[in-house]
Amino acid sequence: MDHEGDRGDRAEMRDAVLDLVCRGERSPNQAADPNSFRLGRAAVAGDLIVAVAEWTATNGARYGGLFELRHGQDGHWRALGGASYGAIGEPRSGRPWAKSGGFANEHGGSFAGWVREPRARRAHVSGPSGRMFDEPVDDGVLLLCWAGAFDPNSMVVEFVDSAGQSVGTVRGA
Repeated sequence: MDHEGDRGDRAEMRDAVLDLVCRGERSPNQAADPNSFRLGRAAVAGDLIVAVAEWTATNGARYGGLFELRHGQDGHWRALGGASYGAIGEPRSGRPWAKSGGFANEHGGSFAGWVREPRARRAHVSGPSGRMFDEPVDDGVLLLCWAGAFDPNSMVVEFVDSAGQSVGTVRGA
């Protein structure tokens, strides 16, 4: 997986996500003030990107989100959707995710999550087919992006600290 800066026009990607967030169709109370919007770290696989964004809503509340973009045949980036949060609650069922989401089909996909374990610095991710990822956990966020088949619901994620010691394992997205 490539990381931010390796592919695409960042301004166009920012505008595609900003358009989706400013519309606020799914969550009108989270509609962004365009002047506050910031597109952060991103991961790339083929024509798919997953990126972190932060903004202040028109009602003054702070939000963050994980967004997927695809590079179309017309040469432009399109926001496919995303997951956002307001106040981060407790993880469900003991999972390490404060919020997570993703997209997958036979062509590729992405998964992203805010990791609640403060010691986590890397994530070793494996799937039943033997496919492996070794990805950083930066600012509490894990980003995965891949081409080809991979089922995030069947993955095993081991979080490790800066010394490489396991600090938690979870099965499934």
